[in-house]
Formats: sequence, structure tokens, C-alpha cells
Amino acid sequence: MNNSNEIHSVLIYESVEKAKVPTFEPDQDLVQIALQKIQDIFPHSSIYCNKSRPNLKTVAHSYSLVSFLKAVGEKEKDHKDQSVALFYGWYPFLDSELVKEALGCHFRYFADFTYGENIPIGFIPDFCTLELLSQLPDNISDDIRSYVLKHIQDYDIEIFFKNPDLRQFRLDFSTTTHRSSTLAFSVRKHTDDLNYSNLQSFLQSHPEIIRPYPSYFEIELSSQASVAPFYWPEKPANRVPFLDRDKIHKLALDIQQNGMMQDATITLGGLGEPMEHPDFFDILQEFLDLDQVHKIYLETFGIMLDKSAIDRLYKMNGIEKLSIIFRLSTLQKERYQKFYRFDFFDKVQENIQLLENKTSQEYPFRLYIELLRITENDDELKSCLARFEKTDIEVILQKYNSYINLLPERRVANLNPLHRDFCWHLARDFYLTAEGKVPLCKQDPFARKKNSLSFQDHSVREILMKTNPSHSASVRGNHDKIPMPCAECDEWYTFNG
Repeated sequence: MNNSNEIHSVLIYESVEKAKVPTFEPDQDLVQIALQKIQDIFPHSSIYCNKSRPNLKTVAHSYSLVSFLKAVGEKEKDHKDQSVALFYGWYPFLDSELVKEALGCHFRYFADFTYGENIPIGFIPDFCTLELLSQLPDNISDDIRSYVLKHIQDYDIEIFFKNPDLRQFRLDFSTTTHRSSTLAFSVRKHTDDLNYSNLQSFLQSHPEIIRPYPSYFEIELSSQASVAPFYWPEKPANRVPFLDRDKIHKLALDIQQNGMMQDATITLGGLGEPMEHPDFFDILQEFLDLDQVHKIYLETFGIMLDKSAIDRLYKMNGIEKLSIIFRLSTLQKERYQKFYRFDFFDKVQENIQLLENKTSQEYPFRLYIELLRITENDDELKSCLARFEKTDIEVILQKYNSYINLLPERRVANLNPLHRDFCWHLARDFYLTAEGKVPLCKQDPFARKKNSLSFQDHSVREILMKTNPSHSASVRGNHDKIPMPCAECDEWYTFNG
């Protein structure tokens, strides 16, 4: 129980470099702005940081958040009945009024831990008692909130909520990542006085602020496949078979020069089999080598993923970024032929067998089976989950996409949003077809609409600029002004990066 209505210490944790993962260093001007606000709001508090910083009274060197918090808890063990403010980075938009309100709740209800349920990170810190810090076990992850909530029976937790609820924007003003730092810089070009009370109006006035560069790239290396899934749209007869290597290199170079560190998620997928591209392994390596790329997903039917291919993947640099997704929506041989119109069932099962008993120590990439949930296979859900329950292969239950009524209705559940906020696909996706075209939205998979753009003629940012009006209309709720039937789309909750 907290007996003092004043914050004893301020704890600032900055991420540190891990093996093979470069660390983003926040801009010093933003750090100084954040530090000044902390000192103004908590003038009598000691300030701890796990990195050496000028003008801080005390520094505790720690690599993980838990070890840092426990070190401070040990150092301040004589004050365990008092509370501290936890910062997960530097907050240049720290909101003094909101801090005062949240802190009032923390002390009023004698909380062990208080956090903002719907407040974007960067406006207020978390608050907790020093006693709680001293009790943290060594083996927990660096997500303190999750730990406390999992042990809610052991602590008095105060959940601070403040309207408006803007969680759909997934905002991060902590400056701990390249994207959050870019967001903070972009905001400061418009105003030095951003706070939570005016955040919603600011976003409505400047929707482009959350769209500096795509975070998710889906690349259709090949429009061809050895199978023809009945749940895919029928492709035009004149499709280009493979994405030109020059365009692939152009995209990789664009991401390298303009992307954000450890930010991009790349899916090698589309409506084709990416492994059929003659330069597949070289292309994969080119993206694995980029510091800007955080994750790569390979969506494959598994026909070409034999022992030779697996062994070659295993030897590639940076392969720990890769996750392999088997597109397999049935475990029944007869049904497989109906679904995919060709019989590669035994081959796919053989290739899965090569992987399913392996461990992460043997193969550094993650493995998934993607089961598309449709009326035709809903009876297989339990058996499919049971089939891979004791293996290192996880099952993904994929939502059916009719491409806005281009295909027949096969959904098991209706996921149309009750209220349409804005579309994350318009905000952060970049879909590149095998022809080298970029549609406004992935719901135009063959880029046949007039608003599609040629990647050969435009850079990524030029495409963002040209499509910003549609994104802005989406943020403002003007869906009828977007040249896509957004009001009929149910892909709003399937954002991947």
C-alpha cells in the first residue's frame, strides 16, 4: 500500500542492442524535451535510467527491463511503500494534466500498479510501488503490464481510461523505435503543444502523420502456381508469370534507403507460388539482408518445400527472420483435389513430415499451417488443431476473403465491423503484383482499377503521396470518397504489419 502522495523516483528504460538486432537511438533533441518535461512534472524525484545519460542524478546499468526494475527496487528497498513512474522510452509529449489525473487515481485507490488502458504510449507513464518491483521474478518477459494482469489476484491494479478512445490508431510516442521517433518529429513540425485532449482533432487535420512509410509489403513474386485454389479469383489470361528482378531490387533499395529500422514486415505471397520464381532464394536473401526488415513470411503451398529447399533455407544468413506458412486448408486427400484442382496432397504431406518433428534449435524459422475457414471445411477445425498440437507447427485460422463479392459467400463468421473507423490496409500496406503494379488496395489483386500505379514509374513515397487522399478520406470517415467499395469490405481487422 502506498502511503506517500508523491512519486519517489522516475524510471526510464531504453532498449539495448541484442545479438543480430541493431538498436534505434532516439534523437537527442527529443530526449532533452522529454527530460525537461519529466523534471518539471516530478521536480523532487530521483531519475534512474538503464543507459548513461547526461543530467541524470542516478544511473543503473541493466540490459532487460526486469533486471533494471529489480535493481532500482533493491537500491530503494527502504522506500518500498512509495511509488515510482515507469517510462518505456522518452516521452516528448508527456501530458502534465493527464499525468496528474492518472496519478490521482493511483494514490486515491492505493494501487500497486496503474496504467493507461487506452492512452497511447508517450502521454503518461505507468505507476507502481517499489514493493512490487522488489517482488518481480527473474524469469518474466519485459512486458510488465502483462505480468501484473496475469497475477491480478496478487496486486491492486488501477486501470485508467480517458475519452476519446483512440486505440484504433495504434499510436506510439515513446521514441523507442524509428517509426515512433518519426511520428514525434512529424507532429512537432505542426505543433509543440500536442496533448491528449487535442490529439483526435490533430489526427483528423493531419491523417498523413501516421503514414510516413509502409510497414507491410506483400510481394507477388509469381502469378503462377502448380495448384488452382477454388477460393481464389480467376486470374486474367494475360498475366505476367514472374515479377521482374529489377523491380524487386528497386523495392529492396527503396526500403533500405527510406524504410525504418526493424520496422518492415514482408510477405512473399500474392495469388501465386513465390517459390516458382527462378530467383526465389536470391530474392529472399536480398530482403533478409536488410536491417529495415523485421519479419518475412513465405506463403507457400509446400509442393517445392522439399528437403533440398529446406536445407538451403537453413544455411541462409538472417533466416531467423523467416516464417513459413503452408497454405493447406484440408487434411483430407479427396477434399484436397477438390480445393486445389490438382493432386499434390501426398507430396505436401511428405514435406510437412520433414518439418513437424523438428525443433527451433534445428530450424531457426517458424512454421505454420494456414487453414482457411470456409463452410466447406469447417468440420475439420478440431482435427486440424489436434493434428499439429504436439509439433512445432502452429495452426493459423485464416479468414475467407471474397475480394468484395468477387467470389461466392463461404464465410463461417461475419466480420464486418459494426463501426468503420479507418482502414489499416490503406494506411500501411504496399501490395506489388507480378506485373509490377501497385493497386490502391489488396482487394484489387490484379491491379485492374484505374487508380493502380506502376512501380516502375514511381517510388514508394511517390505512391504514398498519390494515394494519400484516399487514406485521409478513410481516417475522416468519408468512405464514399474512396475509389473502392470500402463500405462492403470485411478485411478491416486483418492488418498484418
